[in-house]
Amino acid sequence: MALVVVIAGVGLGLAFEHRVHLFASLPLLLPLAICLGMHLFMHRGHGGGHK
Repeated sequence: MALVVVIAGVGLGLAFEHRVHLFASLPLLLPLAICLGMHLFMHRGHGGGHK
């Protein structure tokens, strides 16, 4: 539990300190995140017989 709190704190600290860089790269990261999400959640639609 303590490790989760530490990781969350570090993640929030990095996001806060580097928010300008995060917002600048958002046009590049957003399509990548959409493609990754589509691949992970819609992969069963191929009809490959994975049951």
